[in-house]
Amino acid sequence: MHYNLLYYGETTTSCTANNNSVNNKDTYLKRIVNHVQPDVLTVNEIDCDVTYSRRIKELVLNTGSKTYEFTKIQRSGTQNICNMLFYNTEKVKIASQEMITKAENGSNIIRAIDLYKLQFLATNLSENQNQTDTPSAYILAAHLKASSSASDKLSREKA
Repeated sequence: MHYNLLYYGETTTSCTANNNSVNNKDTYLKRIVNHVQPDVLTVNEIDCDVTYSRRIKELVLNTGSKTYEFTKIQRSGTQNICNMLFYNTEKVKIASQEMITKAENGSNIIRAIDLYKLQFLATNLSENQNQTDTPSAYILAAHLKASSSASDKLSREKA
């Protein structure tokens, strides 16, 4: 599952503590997560401070019987909002994590793209599957520049 948290933990001139409350977002996100029950959740626009990832893990995800963890925060340059991946530790583990910050031509991209390799835990595989060769999946978390201006369109094309 993927969700854009719209400046979670970060304030701007248009997203203030009054109109963009993390308490309200926690309530809404918890309702959605309880309904969908994802084993993997990627998010965009979370403050790069680890406090906010911990908050979602503890107040939203780790309620009930599931045990979620989150990946390390990867920040590119001076960006103040990051991507994050949360995962059910009973089903998957993080095999590797990388950050893409350059376009094919070598120029810097506006926002980092996070690349995760997840490995499924052997306890969740069928009896016929080789327990030493567990399947894996690659997940990219990317947040392209929004808006319809010409400069924003060019920024998206670079990523």
